[in-house]
Parts: sequence; C-alpha cells; structure tokens
Amino acid sequence: ASGKALAPAALPGEDEAAASISELAQILKDAGAELILLEMMYHPTRSRLALIAALGSGLAVWFGLSARRGADGRLLNYYEDEDHHRQMGILPENDGNFPGFR
Repeated sequence: ASGKALAPAALPGEDEAAASISELAQILKDAGAELILLEMMYHPTRSRLALIAALGSGLAVWFGLSARRGADGRLLNYYEDEDHHRQMGILPENDGNFPGFR
C-alpha cells in the first residue's frame, strides 16, 4: 500500500458500483451462502448500495453502521460530520427485523 488516497475520478460511479455489488451478492448466494454480513459500514453511498444488493439477494442480512461521538457528544456518521441518525435513513421500513437500534 502506498498510503496515497485514490482520486475520486478513479473510483467507479454509483451505477457501476451497484452492479458490481449486486453481482457479488448473487455469487455469494449461488455459492451457498446463507447470510450476508455487512459490518462496520461507514461510507453513506457504499453502505446504501451494499444493503440494497444484500437485501435483493434474498439471503438473510446482518447490517452494522459505524458511528463516532463528536466533540459536542452527538452521535455522528463515522465518515462525515453528519448526524448518524440521518444515515440510518438508508434502512428500509422497519418490519420488526431490526433489533438493537437506539
């Protein structure tokens, strides 16, 4: 690892990333996976795309978001100085399958 950050232009666009993540979810399902575990997700866009793909696979999904405390004590998104609860807006309607939310 060079320690250099990738230029944003070098990263795939949202449509390409969504297609790749959906393909991976299907590969996991076809290989016999019973669960997709998305743990310590922190990037808002990638978190949303991964969750959509995982849920779309029809497999059981475990999804965890990363958060941190701001200097003022508020719970913030780990990636940006944004209220963490706003990032939770990427979650589908709560149908009782989301225990442990605070």
